[in-house]
Amino acid sequence: MAVDISAMWLVGIPLYAAGVFFTAVPFAAIFALMYLEEAIKFIPVVMRIRKRYWIKNLVKADAK
Repeated sequence: MAVDISAMWLVGIPLYAAGVFFTAVPFAAIFALMYLEEAIKFIPVVMRIRKRYWIKNLVKADAK
């Protein structure tokens, strides 16, 4: 959730606002910027998956 929120507010919304209000970029280019936000989110998500922070052992190994 933190990656989604930070990418949206720190990258996505400023890019969309700049594209709409300060440049004469067509709608298709603004729509393509949405995929840039997704690409930026990809890097920290892959890093988190590789570190295996999300894995929790639900079965105790020393059960007697």
